[in-house]
Amino acid sequence: AAFIQEKLSTNQVLKLLDASAESNPLRTSFLIKLSCFPETIKNYGSSLLHPIQLWMFTFATIVHGWTFSALWTYLGVDTAMRLKDASIPVDGKLQILLTLAIINGIVISPLSMAFWINSLKKPQQPPKSDKKRPLRRLKK
Repeated sequence: AAFIQEKLSTNQVLKLLDASAESNPLRTSFLIKLSCFPETIKNYGSSLLHPIQLWMFTFATIVHGWTFSALWTYLGVDTAMRLKDASIPVDGKLQILLTLAIINGIVISPLSMAFWINSLKKPQQPPKSDKKRPLRRLKK
């Protein structure tokens, strides 16, 4: 891990994630799990962020993982039933859940990650102007 950390020490995104983990490691752990990166990157990336403790990583993994595990189990049971009897009507709930999972994976997850990284960059940017604006007077 030390070799990888040394190689990634100049990576701007990793620096931002590390700063986020310093301020709120549990939230950062959840946001990494919800990101659009492959699981291997999420898991190994979390191990590079020292403020994220094992219990935080485990908790975020369980909370994030149970929803998809339940969905894939539901899909598997439905598929097994259809293999036995193809005349079973379409399961509307399953279609809705799969559609939501696809929307989450294609739209919500990448946008959430982009907004999160963008919000991490903002505190590091210098203010645009040092000029103080005068206070407006209130009308009576």
